[in-house]
This record gives sequence, structure tokens and C-alpha cells, in this order.
Amino acid sequence: RGCDIAYDGKALILLGNDDLSGDSRIRLEKRDPILLQPIRSFGTDGVVVWDPTPGSPYDGPNAMALDQDSIYVAAHDRAPGSTEPRLRWHLAKFDTATGALVPSFGQGGTVTWGRSTKHHHEPSDLCVLGDALYIAGYADEFYWRIEKRSKITGLLDPSFGTDGAIET
Repeated sequence: RGCDIAYDGKALILLGNDDLSGDSRIRLEKRDPILLQPIRSFGTDGVVVWDPTPGSPYDGPNAMALDQDSIYVAAHDRAPGSTEPRLRWHLAKFDTATGALVPSFGQGGTVTWGRSTKHHHEPSDLCVLGDALYIAGYADEFYWRIEKRSKITGLLDPSFGTDGAIET
């Protein structure tokens, strides 16, 4: 299923799901904006597939934002071993030209957040503003969480809210 679309000034970037044998994964495509042909230098033949939690049928895309060099993707999954809908936030940084995860961001290109004692954590949107990423979504079933993170390292900005996040 498609989730988001953006234009980087040269190409269309599409975000969606890639379900293979019950293993839901995140799919990015980079396409020519006129002919819609895949840009083959991106990922494998124009496609990058990212699996936040291998084997989980609950990995899903939520939102995407771009800057000059990077594609940021917010996604969710079900916490490993959980029998309840304990979804976690995932944030990934991909190189715009190649589609590779940027290893200096978080751990190997990704950041994960979620409390194991609560239930529903799911990002809804994200944006790039200067050197920061703002991510908004659910923290538990009825509370919003807004994070401010470094777009370079993925670390929370401790000057924002309480330790980098505001929950309401």
C-alpha cells in the first residue's frame, strides 16, 4: 500500500509497504517524474526495502521527509515477543542518491523508541527544520508525543521539552 510521496527536485520518492510471505516491510521507490521509470542507481533497480523488525507482520510506513541529501522515514512495528499491539516508533535515514541507510544516524541508520509497559506508540508525521527533525505521533493510546532530534545523529535534543520530547 502507498503511504507518502515527495519530490526532491529531480525525482519522485514513493513510500509504502512491501508484504512478502507475511513479513511486512517498508518500501521506498525513486522514479523519474516524467516517465515514472525507476531510477536504477537508487537501491536495487530503483527500490529500497527496509525491514525494521524481520519476521514481523506489523512493520508499516507512516511518513517521510526530505532534505538535500537524505530521506527520513517514520515507521512502526510490533515489539518483538509482544502478544499485544505494543507498537514502537522507528526513524530511518537513507542517502537520497543511493538509498543506503546512513550509518552515523542512530544505530546503523535507525532509531527506535517505545515503552514496553504501554500499548500503542505510532508516529504520524515528521518534518525537517534546519538541523532538526520533528516527529509527532501517539505515545500510548490517547497521548501525543512530539520529539525533536538531530538530523545528523538521530539523538533527542535535550533542550526541547523533557529530554527531547513533549507528551500531551
